[in-house]
Amino acid sequence: NLQLPPIVEKTVEINVDIEHHTSRQVGLAMAPTICQHIINYMDQLNELKDKIVIFYRHHNVRDYFLQLERFKSAVRIDGQIKFDWQLTNLEAFNEYGTHRVALVNLHCACALNITAANHIFFVELPYTWGEREQAISRCHRLGQKKSVYVTYFVHQSDTVLESVERQGEELTRILDGKASANLVSSKDCSPHG
Repeated sequence: NLQLPPIVEKTVEINVDIEHHTSRQVGLAMAPTICQHIINYMDQLNELKDKIVIFYRHHNVRDYFLQLERFKSAVRIDGQIKFDWQLTNLEAFNEYGTHRVALVNLHCACALNITAANHIFFVELPYTWGEREQAISRCHRLGQKKSVYVTYFVHQSDTVLESVERQGEELTRILDGKASANLVSSKDCSPHG
C-alpha cells in the first residue's frame, strides 16, 4: 500500500503597514516578520534535523533571506542559476545534512524531488491552485516518510489564498461529479466556427 504521510496546513497572517500593494512590495514588507517566524521555527526543529523549503516568487524577497546569517548556507533553486547548478544544489540539499534550508522560486518548482524536506513555507503565495499543488508535491510525494507541514504567510489584505482555495474546491466538485466543467472543445476554437 503506497500511502503518503499526511499534510498539515496552517495560515499565519502578517500585519504590516504598506503604502503600495504590488505583490513584490507586499512580499518585501512582510519579509522581516516572516524571517523571524521561520528562524524561531527552525530553533524548535534543531534537534529533529528536519529540513525546510521556502517558496518565494520575487528575487528581492529571496535576497532579503540570503542577507541574514541564518540563511547564508541555504540552497538556491531559481532561474538565475544555470540548470546544472540547480541540480547540484538540489542533490546537496537532499543528500547532505549541512544544508537544512532550500530557497525555491515558485517558477522553478516543477519536476523537483525535495523529499528530504518536510516543512514548507510559502513566503509569497502561489497565484493558482495548480501552482500551489505543484509546489507542495515537490516534498509530498513517494519517498516522503514524514508528515509535511505547510505554512502560508498572508498579508491581512491578501485575497490570493482565498482565490486559490476556491479554485481547489471547484476542481474537487468537478472531479467528484458535483459540478460541471466549462470545457472548451477543439471544435469551439476552430477558426471556421
